Amino acid sequence: MWISYWKTLFTTPSPDAAAYEAYLTSNMKDSGRLNALLRLLQASKANAGNHLETFTLPMIIGMGSTDPDFRSPEAEAQFLYNTIRSSVKKIVMYPNVKHYPQVECPSDVARDLLEAAF
Repeated sequence: MWISYWKTLFTTPSPDAAAYEAYLTSNMKDSGRLNALLRLLQASKANAGNHLETFTLPMIIGMGSTDPDFRSPEAEAQFLYNTIRSSVKKIVMYPNVKHYPQVECPSDVARDLLEAAF
């Protein structure tokens, strides 16, 4: 079940996607792994937003423009930007990328991190 969902989080799978899928499949067979994942997914996220206000370090908010985890990835990025208290922050939207920009466009993410050079 997790693997089927995980596959939807990429517009373009990475070259090593098959090997990583095999690793995840094997990992989920370990005792307690699937149960731990289910507990994580079912856990309340109610307090997560409260902690964002404590973030003061420089931050890049990098999001895929087609991330299926959010109704509007742009609105989610703006919410994070408005909530995080850091005085040095930046939103970077990666067009036609889903949940894992660092996998789908690693050169772009690396460039943006190096250019920011906080």
